[in-house]
Amino acid sequence: MRRIVVGTDGSEHSRAALDWAWDEATLWHASLDVVHAWLYPYAYGHRITVSEPVELVKLDAGHLLDHEVSELRARKHTGTGDGDGDVELHAHLIEGSPSEVILREGKDADLIVVGSRGRGGFLSLMLGSVAHQVSNHATCAVVVVRSPDA
Repeated sequence: MRRIVVGTDGSEHSRAALDWAWDEATLWHASLDVVHAWLYPYAYGHRITVSEPVELVKLDAGHLLDHEVSELRARKHTGTGDGDGDVELHAHLIEGSPSEVILREGKDADLIVVGSRGRGGFLSLMLGSVAHQVSNHATCAVVVVRSPDA
């Protein structure tokens, strides 16, 4: 295994997916591509940014990705990933539908990892729409991770 793609949206399930993907990348000495897709209007936390200019919305999405990556590194007690034994990690902020972006980024990956649910409003669903789309349409293996609290 050489390359793992993991989607993140700031939810507890995606944090569990990040942790799982990091551990798997460590085990296989694989690179890890952390992908955060965003659309306008963009839901950041509990705030939906409709009135803000697109540039500020993209900035919010970038902050979320940066936060998730730095928190992942902190949880894993690691440095920067620049040859000191850490996972080679690449963060990607991409405008588009989350499932489409993850599928496109994972086209040449060995593994795609997603959380079982994101920040969507349908709490009764066992599997979120992004996890459902990715698991049904990916051209490589897919792991769907639930948060420990689920």
